[in-house]
Amino acid sequence: MISSGDEDPFYEHIHPRACLVGTLGKYSRTSVTRPLIFVTEMSAFFEKIGVAFITKAKKEKGKQVPDSKTECLETQTYKKTCHGIVHIRTDGKRVFVATHSAKPGLKEKYVFTVDENKNVKVQ
Repeated sequence: MISSGDEDPFYEHIHPRACLVGTLGKYSRTSVTRPLIFVTEMSAFFEKIGVAFITKAKKEKGKQVPDSKTECLETQTYKKTCHGIVHIRTDGKRVFVATHSAKPGLKEKYVFTVDENKNVKVQ
C-alpha cells in the first residue's frame, strides 16, 4: 500500500509515479499472479465543482484588484468527497482489504491467503 497522505487538506502529497507502481507489481513475490497495489489517493473520489478563473492581481489604492492586462486562466475545480482510505485486516493467514466507493455503503473488497511458505493466493 502506498499512502499519499490525506491527514491535512492544506498539504497535498505527490501521487506516486506510474513507473514506481509498475515496478512494485513487477518485482513482487513470484508466487503472486495478480499483485494488488493500493494507493490511497487513487482510492479517493472527487466531485467537479465548476470552472475557476484566475488572473494576476495588481495593487490599486492599497487593494489588490484583477489586472485587466493579463490573460485569464480557466481551470476546473474539484472537491474531495471521499478520502482514499484502505482498510487492511489479517489473522496471520488470511488478509482482507477494502476501500470505499463513491456510492455510500459500497466497498471494493479483496481476500487473499498467505501459506507457511509465504505464497499468496488471491481469492
